[in-house]
Amino acid sequence: SLRLEMQKTWLFEAETPVAEVTFPTASSYYQQKTSAGHPFGSIAVLEGRSTLAFFYLWSCEYIKANETCSFCFQVMADQAGFNLPSPSMSEVAEIIKWSIENAGVREVQLTAGSLFSSPTECRRYADLLRTIDQQVGLDRIKSEIYCYLTAPKKPTDVDQILEAGAARVGH
Repeated sequence: SLRLEMQKTWLFEAETPVAEVTFPTASSYYQQKTSAGHPFGSIAVLEGRSTLAFFYLWSCEYIKANETCSFCFQVMADQAGFNLPSPSMSEVAEIIKWSIENAGVREVQLTAGSLFSSPTECRRYADLLRTIDQQVGLDRIKSEIYCYLTAPKKPTDVDQILEAGAARVGH
């Protein structure tokens, strides 16, 4: 459990203090909007002290066919009645740039809706990475940028994503 002891937050195991707990310094990230007017938080979230995670870059075709993944954020958001925007590639770059400069982001996670055509999905990721590189500079992402996508039928389809600058790809 967490407890406040002598003005500090501590993690306890039963009655034994295990470690002092600190929290990231608050930023104004969640008050920001893209130039198109979309709130940053409806497109990506800050995870911990240094990770920016995009969870819904484009619509998932599996949802349209009622074949959804049980972990899918898009399904949960749709069921809850949220109308999440699909950001433009420039908006993604805009959020990354602001987050590096103002929130200390060092790594970026990109997750999008699955497409029935893995070559198209891989091409979109590669195009997005090139846009980020042009507008922000991939070298400004100090740790890594990684992409989560549908497992392609041909494993070599992901080569273009890696060539465009992703450090790794997950399925």
